[in-house]
Amino acid sequence: MRAYTPKDWFGFFFEHGWQCKEIRYLADEAARLHRPIQLPPFVKAILKIQGLSASKERRAAFRKFAGYGPARTHDAC
Repeated sequence: MRAYTPKDWFGFFFEHGWQCKEIRYLADEAARLHRPIQLPPFVKAILKIQGLSASKERRAAFRKFAGYGPARTHDAC
């Protein structure tokens, strides 16, 4: 089975009546709430090692790998 992946996620949802109010990233929200993301120890070790060798830009991009956008419909505005 092949996953559906539009080229422009924001455009896809906008065409279907949704508008993103903001974007929240899981790593940033976890830090803000002082609730670290629960990962197995070996995954934490791998991420720590990769973080030591990655550039600042790459680490910032990785922090934005997973997020969500609280949305509202046009009808609710």
